[in-house]
Amino acid sequence: MRVERDPVFVRSGRVWTSAGVTSGIDLALAVVEEDLGRQVALGLARTLVVFLVRPGGQAQFSTQLATQRAERAEVRQVQYLVDADPGRVWSLAVLAERAGL
Repeated sequence: MRVERDPVFVRSGRVWTSAGVTSGIDLALAVVEEDLGRQVALGLARTLVVFLVRPGGQAQFSTQLATQRAERAEVRQVQYLVDADPGRVWSLAVLAERAGL
């Protein structure tokens, strides 16, 4: 057995392991897909409102959770705004205004 740093779940022969509750859902969907086929797994993923396979080989680090670390609610609100529209050009003046600074 080998340890891999970033995968959401790993399969080594007949052994499947996951990194936690959410990645357990990813693992379960992979097992369903293998046992019952892609269409059944896609239907289950839609019912659960999750990706069948998370895009981009995501690691177990969540940047969205990291942005929730600000102590001040006003700053957290700005973090949520930027997270909701990351393609927007956010000026320092707009961010400061939104944070009440």
